[in-house]
Amino acid sequence: MKKSILQFPNHIDDALQIKNNFFTDKVNYNSVIISGQGGSAIGGFLIYDILDFKNSTTPLIINQGYNLPKWASNKTLLIISSYSGNTEETINVYKQGIKNNCKIICLTSGGALLESAIENKIEYILLPSGFQPRAAIAYSIVQLFKILKNKNINLSFSNLNFNSFKNVASFLKENQRNIINQAKKIADLIDEKISILYCSSLFYATALRFKQQINENSKSHCWFNIIPEMNHNEIVGWSKNYSNIITLFIESSFDTQKNKTRISLTHQHIKDFSSTYFISPEGNDVFTQIFYLIHFFDFVSLFLANKKNVDPIKIESIDKLKIGLKNNL
Repeated sequence: MKKSILQFPNHIDDALQIKNNFFTDKVNYNSVIISGQGGSAIGGFLIYDILDFKNSTTPLIINQGYNLPKWASNKTLLIISSYSGNTEETINVYKQGIKNNCKIICLTSGGALLESAIENKIEYILLPSGFQPRAAIAYSIVQLFKILKNKNINLSFSNLNFNSFKNVASFLKENQRNIINQAKKIADLIDEKISILYCSSLFYATALRFKQQINENSKSHCWFNIIPEMNHNEIVGWSKNYSNIITLFIESSFDTQKNKTRISLTHQHIKDFSSTYFISPEGNDVFTQIFYLIHFFDFVSLFLANKKNVDPIKIESIDKLKIGLKNNL
């Protein structure tokens, strides 16, 4: 896992070099669905935030679970994301997508999904094998961007291009030593505490990624919430001292003034009940700050795993659950 995290900037460069033989189609898509679970779904959440898809005229959703939305049709671009190619929920959605005549493209490194795609002449992108799904995040993000560009999904609301990814990879390489030093500091602060992360919606997927990495790599509990939403409910829960919790805030120069004020006021309230710390991502735009935080938080999870003397690769609870599911078929 350490090697994969260190190589994250290089993975971005590598992903840009993957040759894609996209099918030619002239479909005027009216919706996009990215279907996946866990480490195969987080790329979808991140590409939504990276491209700021709220400004798109084509709706995009990340679909998790066993079922495809009923409205999915032959005008829907259905991206089936399963790194292993054997994720049962995602394969079930894939089969429903075929029945609904969706335009499907699979994002996988192999497994049953690749076999079926080849057999049924369904478009696919082959990801490099040998990673934990969560460690292949750079490949997932870049390939999703390539798919959306190739399928002529209207991205006019975004000024990102392939050079944007090359530049952010260089930025991360140049700043990696500082990122590592800051990540060690946060891991030391978290230690045996439960971590909570609050931020604006600019960093929703980044916060979700942090939670997942702390869960899987560090074998720790973690949760997050978005400001202003938490100001309407969760803030009330902060009414007594929690010595076993550390509360982290993402403080970005690109947050709206309203949200900057809310983050400040929320911190003023919570600091009486929990230890707190502000994280200020580096970068001249939200795109760069998101990638900075992905790399930063991945290192935090790695260093926290080291402190706890746990193997960041092992996911024994998930393996146990899968065996239970198989035995109950």
